[in-house]
Amino acid sequence: MLITPELARQWLERNVRNRPISENTVIAYGLDMLEGRWQYDGAPIRFDTDGNLIDGQHRLRACLDSGVSFENDVIFGLPPEAILTIDIHRPRTAGHIAAIKGFHNASCACAVAGLIVLHRRHGIERMNDPRCQPTKTEVVEAARSLPGLDEAVVQARLLGKKIAAPRVVGFCYYQFAAQDRTSAQRFFSELANGLALSPDNPAYHLRERLLTDRQAKTKLPQLDVVALFFKAWTYYRGNRPLRKLFWKTDGPSPEKFPYIGEPA
Repeated sequence: MLITPELARQWLERNVRNRPISENTVIAYGLDMLEGRWQYDGAPIRFDTDGNLIDGQHRLRACLDSGVSFENDVIFGLPPEAILTIDIHRPRTAGHIAAIKGFHNASCACAVAGLIVLHRRHGIERMNDPRCQPTKTEVVEAARSLPGLDEAVVQARLLGKKIAAPRVVGFCYYQFAAQDRTSAQRFFSELANGLALSPDNPAYHLRERLLTDRQAKTKLPQLDVVALFFKAWTYYRGNRPLRKLFWKTDGPSPEKFPYIGEPA
């Protein structure tokens, strides 16, 4: 059936015994609809024998809010208890979708691409805001099309888990290489091997800080790790010595999130 915003409005009036609406999911679906990424996949809109909507409320809300019609299968007359078995299994991630499409290192590529998309739209400092997360289809498309992502994924797999989360390593390499690829390669090489680094080298301080964090029981939040990467890179790229690496987020004078400038 072609489901129009008006039909979606009528059907949502029958949404009387469903789980709470996730506004973030509605926004994600609506963005995909507005930007042409929504795709028919055979998953039906479902109603029970009492005429109540038991599956599809987020798709219908996204249709209503975005004003975009979409085609979908619709099933009527299911037993009311069928609502208890819907969406109880593991959902597919962007990495699963990319792997099905044949992407190499799909999970890592999508994890890195997701941060890149988020940063371009909102700034990486919004990493932990659920309202800013890109949709799965956005992430898969970015993993397919972003130039230079393969090199970032190599760095993520090389250094990831040794000093920081793979997606953080890959994201930071991608951003730094966009500014100065040669310096970024040298910076990450020094992070990886730690050989003959002077005590005022920003790469030395970042490496030591992250290695210490890997041994700690309470780990730094990933956003804090990104901030340390950004701050160290700023000093490194500017050939400035660094005596101590930190990012102060509390107290009377908290630091703003480090800014690394625009790509060259």
